[in-house]
Amino acid sequence: MNILSYISAIFSPIPGGLYVEEEEVLRVTVGRICVIIGILSSSILGSLYVITGEKVVGLVWISQAIILACGSILLFKKYLSSSAWLKLSVFPLFPYAFVSVILLGGLAESSAIIIWATLPPMVNITMFKNRDSRLFFTLSGCALIGSAIIPHFFDHYTVLSKEVQGLLLLGNVGAYSLFVFVIFQYVIVQRDMLNRRSEELLLNLLPKEIIVEAKNNPGIIAQTFDNASVLFADLVKFTALAESLPPIELVELLNSVVAYLDGLVEKYGLEKIHLIGDCYMVAAGVPIPRIDHAQAVTRFALEMRDYLSTHEFLGRRLQFRIGINSGFLVGGVVGNKRINYDIWGDTVNLASRMESHGIAGSIQITEATYRLIKDEFILESKGFINIKGKGMMPVWHVVRAIE
Repeated sequence: MNILSYISAIFSPIPGGLYVEEEEVLRVTVGRICVIIGILSSSILGSLYVITGEKVVGLVWISQAIILACGSILLFKKYLSSSAWLKLSVFPLFPYAFVSVILLGGLAESSAIIIWATLPPMVNITMFKNRDSRLFFTLSGCALIGSAIIPHFFDHYTVLSKEVQGLLLLGNVGAYSLFVFVIFQYVIVQRDMLNRRSEELLLNLLPKEIIVEAKNNPGIIAQTFDNASVLFADLVKFTALAESLPPIELVELLNSVVAYLDGLVEKYGLEKIHLIGDCYMVAAGVPIPRIDHAQAVTRFALEMRDYLSTHEFLGRRLQFRIGINSGFLVGGVVGNKRINYDIWGDTVNLASRMESHGIAGSIQITEATYRLIKDEFILESKGFINIKGKGMMPVWHVVRAIE
């Protein structure tokens, strides 16, 4: 393996995808950054000590660079696990820093090289379990205490001048600071990215306002809305369609329809409640109340109906039955694992009845909705229909908006 393929292996994207794998992806990526910086810094630090006369100390740090490089090759060849490789990238800093202090004659004489022993706990807390982080922190503390006491029992003193010690001190502190900055800057950026992805996933499940409420006030979330409108849209003859299409084509068709409807939801500022089979349910006035809730839902229904009447999905012309009702309802979050924002009440039930008692291509509304939109839309009376549990009720069909 040549040097170009080696560097490419270190910085190549890590396979991932599911959110549950992202933490492992982040840990391995941080480890890769540690390795490449560790190889460079160990090589430079070791070379400086060799040049300035402390050959043993220099060779100690050069060996660290060799270990990191060999470990990375073993990982690339799949002879070494990611976990072992990550620990290999920082663990030697404990004995190397400690031995360097002894060989150089003390903390001051070693130009604060022991500072590298404090790096593993900080790096590993972003990469390993808490148990490993505590272990690394304990080892770091032992290295610091030992470096302050044990060198006094040895007679070895550094051959480096005060000027060289000062330059090495500057190099150690500067390189250490750069190392910490790069690692933690990367972790922060990646953490923010994962948080954004998590927020986006939540927004696909819950309204933004409900997410904020859940963060600020943990517990059961329930709200009442005196004025809201609900729309049900059901695909006509869906059962026959499902039986006649291969599964992939059926899902592709439904995905095309739902994607179009989701775009309309965004356009009119509605709230998509859920999709059950081929039944699409939206609401206006929840979770944020709005005066024009009935008008917004009706415009959504008209555009949906008109578009479906003139366009095809995978070569098929589709029709929906659409029902709308307005009034009081309750909204809230239910579920522990697959949480869902839902709405309940007689208003919701009647909207569902308007859809199920409607006809293909029609937008059927109740009297409550009729009163709210009659001055802005052309409506056609369809007399009375018998609604289970309610008896005979007047209904209207929406024809078009008044220009």
